[in-house]
Amino acid sequence: MSLQPVNSTSISVPKPISYKLFTIQRNNISKLFSIYVTPTLLSHLISTEVVMFELANHLGDSDEAERWALVGLIHDTDWDACGKDPSIHCGNQTRELLLQNQIPTEIIDDAFSHYGFVIVDGQKVGFEESGTRIEANTLLRKTLFAADELTGFINACALVRPSKSIQDLEAKSVIKKLKDKSFAAQVNRELIKTCEKTLNIPLNEFVELVLTAMKKYHQHIEFNRN
Repeated sequence: MSLQPVNSTSISVPKPISYKLFTIQRNNISKLFSIYVTPTLLSHLISTEVVMFELANHLGDSDEAERWALVGLIHDTDWDACGKDPSIHCGNQTRELLLQNQIPTEIIDDAFSHYGFVIVDGQKVGFEESGTRIEANTLLRKTLFAADELTGFINACALVRPSKSIQDLEAKSVIKKLKDKSFAAQVNRELIKTCEKTLNIPLNEFVELVLTAMKKYHQHIEFNRN
């Protein structure tokens, strides 16, 4: 199966961060997303972009914050276009598409590591069979590995609220729903919890950090909500 366009007409892609080092790449990705990414997935990708940008600054890698943001933005580029097929997700077709849009190989590898694995207490945690087999072995990759599922989960928490917004969502509510395995059951809580071992950040603190970052850019994340 090849990657398929999912939008009959192009959609506008928010730009919450002003890029200086990767301006061309960010513009290219915006054009790509307008064809291959639905508004729902786009909200998740923007969420992960801004969270990675803010966490880079929080974790002391400010000089590389744009790189962190771009990695977060592109990590699930093909999820809609591949029909949510795990055997194709982050595969060679997507890699070639990103390379054609001037995304460096090392940034693609960083992004694809979210569909790989991380070592926790000497054991592999992640996607063994269908994944990329790329290890999340740097601070950037470990952060993405834990944050990816959490940004999606926080958006799910917001969407069941009357406001459908993250603005009035509290971290304690997110923590409570994380304990409810029936809510957003597809979200892998174990990947989120890797933050405690790989980043030395307690889960409650990590949720607060990610939620705060998302609230800061809420108007860009919630562009398609009424």
